[in-house]
Amino acid sequence: AALGAVDELIREYLLYKGFVQTLRAFDQDRREDKDKGLKVNRIVDYILTAVNRSDFNALQSFWNHLSKRFFSRLNHDLVNTAHKLESTILKLFLITAHRNGRHEEIKSFFERMAGVLHDRRDWKEWFALPY
Repeated sequence: AALGAVDELIREYLLYKGFVQTLRAFDQDRREDKDKGLKVNRIVDYILTAVNRSDFNALQSFWNHLSKRFFSRLNHDLVNTAHKLESTILKLFLITAHRNGRHEEIKSFFERMAGVLHDRRDWKEWFALPY
């Protein structure tokens, strides 16, 4: 709610000053807000939409943004929790792609992520999925 109020104050200021182009750019940036207004339901919706569409690029890009912006500032225990959440979301991505018959996306996933995941014990069995 506080961020929304600040956004409205900025919009009012831009209108008052007659900065129409800046206002349009500001509104466009708000629509494309990567932080999703820090609303959990919007963040979850974005992640689930990427998973359901088998859009690994969007999922990975958004997760990297969250990691740099938020997770990098967490204490050690919470960083481990964030890694577990990431792993669970990646597995959900694979399960959803498999259920939807998107085998090329699964193969592409492992080609891109093999270097990152090959040493993790909880991923050992998952590498058989494309075969």
